[in-house]
Amino acid sequence: MARLTKIQIKNYRSVKDSGEVFITKLFALIGRNNTGKSSFLKAIQVLFGEIKEVAISDYHKNGPDPIEIIGVIKKWDKEEEKELKIKVFCAKGEKPKYFINDDEKGFAAYIKAVPSLLVIPDRRDAAEFSTAGNKNTLLKKILAERKNVNQEELDGISRKLEEVKRIEATEVSKLITGRFCEITQEKTFEVKIEPDVDVDKSTTHTSTLVDRDIPNAPTVGITESGTGMQSMYLLTLLDVYGDISRKSDDGILIIEEPEVYLHPDYQRRMFIAMRKIATNNQVIFSTHSPIMISEIWLTESVRQVRLESGETKIEEVKVEEVIKELGIRYEDVLNPKLVIFVEGRSDVAFYEKLGLKTSDKVAFVPTDGFRSMHYFAYVKIISSENVGSTFIAIADSDGEEPEKRIANFRKEIEGQFKEPSEKMLKRINDPKCLFVLEKYSIESYFLTVETLFASFPMVERSDIEKIVTHYHSFYKQKLSEVKDKNDLGQFQKYAGPKLLFDKMERGGDVNLNFENAYYSFWGDNEDFKRVREQLILECEKLGNSWFNHILSHTDLEQFDELIAIRKKITALI
Repeated sequence: MARLTKIQIKNYRSVKDSGEVFITKLFALIGRNNTGKSSFLKAIQVLFGEIKEVAISDYHKNGPDPIEIIGVIKKWDKEEEKELKIKVFCAKGEKPKYFINDDEKGFAAYIKAVPSLLVIPDRRDAAEFSTAGNKNTLLKKILAERKNVNQEELDGISRKLEEVKRIEATEVSKLITGRFCEITQEKTFEVKIEPDVDVDKSTTHTSTLVDRDIPNAPTVGITESGTGMQSMYLLTLLDVYGDISRKSDDGILIIEEPEVYLHPDYQRRMFIAMRKIATNNQVIFSTHSPIMISEIWLTESVRQVRLESGETKIEEVKVEEVIKELGIRYEDVLNPKLVIFVEGRSDVAFYEKLGLKTSDKVAFVPTDGFRSMHYFAYVKIISSENVGSTFIAIADSDGEEPEKRIANFRKEIEGQFKEPSEKMLKRINDPKCLFVLEKYSIESYFLTVETLFASFPMVERSDIEKIVTHYHSFYKQKLSEVKDKNDLGQFQKYAGPKLLFDKMERGGDVNLNFENAYYSFWGDNEDFKRVREQLILECEKLGNSWFNHILSHTDLEQFDELIAIRKKITALI
C-alpha cells in the first residue's frame, strides 16, 4: 500500500506557497468557491503525472518563478516500510522535470514509482467513471477486482474473450443493479454493462440504464442521463467498490464535491462509501457539505482553503469558522433533554446495555473520536441560546489519568472557538459534563475470566486465566514505566484491549512488523501469544459481530465505576 503523507505547492495557479500540508488517509478540503480547492487537487495530479502539461496560465500570477510541487509518499508491504520524496519542477517555458529522492527521473520511471490516481472532478462526466477501456476509471477498478479468469486461455481467441468478458460484465451488472435500486428505492431499473471486445485494442465497457417496468423501453447510456442520475450511479459504484476492494492497489481517489446533486441522506451514504474505500486506499476530496466532514478528525484530516489578496491559504480550521463556512444550524439538531457523546457506535450498544437507553429524552451521538468536526460542532450548537439540551461526554482513558484527560478535553473545546460563550464555558467546566473511564477503553471491561470463558467456551479456562492475568499485570507495569517518562504514545500503540481480539492490518494483509512488535511489548510470552491467536480465530468466525457477542456475555453490573456513571447520568434526565 502507498499513500501521500505530505505535500508542498509553490507558484501553481493561485497557490504561492502552501507550506507543508500533512495528508491523512481520508482528507478533506473545505472553503468557498474560487478559493483554490481545485488548484490544490490539480497540483496533486501534476505531482503524480496525471496532468502532464503545464500552461503559462498555471504559473502564479503569471510570474517568473518556477512551479515546484513536492510530496512524500509512504509505501509498505508485509515486511518493509519506506518513504519516497517526489518532486515536479517546471521552469517557465520548459517541460516538467521529475525527481525521486532528489534524483531526476524520466517520466516513465517516475510514473512507475508513484501510486496511480483516480480523479472524479466536480463537473460530472459519467464517462470518467462509468466506462472501462484503456483509461483508469472507477468501473474498470471494479471489473479488475472481480476478475476470475486465466488470461492465458484467452490469447488469440477473440470470440472466447468476448464470451468471458460478457459473463464478467453480467455479474457486475447484477451487483450494481441491486445496489442502484436499493439506493434509489426504485426496483424497476436495470443497469447493463456491455463489453466491446477488440483483441488488438483491449476491452471497453459502457454502462446503460433500462426501466424494466416499461415494455420495450430503450436503454439509455449513463453518459446521456441527467446529472442527478449520474451522481446516484457514481454513489453506487463507490459503494460497490468500497465493499469489494479488499486489498490496496496503491491507488489514490481524488474527488471534488462528492455531495453534488445528492440529497443529504445520500450524502451520508456517499461518505460511508468513501470511508470504506479509505480503509485500504487513500481518499482526498473537497466539499461544501458539513455531512461529508462531520465524522472525520477536524484537527488532522480537514483543512480550510481561503483566498487572501489573490493567494490561496491552506490552514488548520476552527470549528466556529467551519460552522459559519458550511452553514450548520442549530435547527439541524433535535432537542432531547440529554445528549450523550460517546466515542463510537460500539459505545452506544455498551452504554445501552448498562441501562442508558435511547429515548425521546436521551440521544446518543457517536463522534468517531473527540477531535471530530461532529463533536465540536455539536458542542457549539448545544451551547447556543436556542438549544435547551444538557450534554455530557463519556471517553476512554487510553491510559491517561482521567483528571488530566478531562482537563485536556476542556482545553481543546475552548481552543476551537474564538470567543466561547459564557454558557459554553459553564457547561464544559461542569464536573457532571465529562466522564473519563478509569480503564483503557470499553473493551477493558471484557477482560475477566468469567466473561471470556462464557464468550469462548471452546478455549480452555486455564488458558483464559493465563492471558487475563498476563495482560493485567503487564498493563500496570508498562503504564507505570511510561508515566515516569511522561510518554504515552508507544504504550497506546500496543495496550488497547481491542488488539486481543483483532489483528492489525495494512493494505488488507496482516501487518507482520506490527504483530512482532506487539508481542515484544507484551514480553514475548508464549502462552499470551498462543491464547490470543485462539481468541482471534474465534472472533474471525464471528466477523464484525465479535464485539456484540462478547458484550452479550458481559455483566456490566459488577463494575462499581460504571454503576456510578449510570447513576450520575440518570439524575440528569
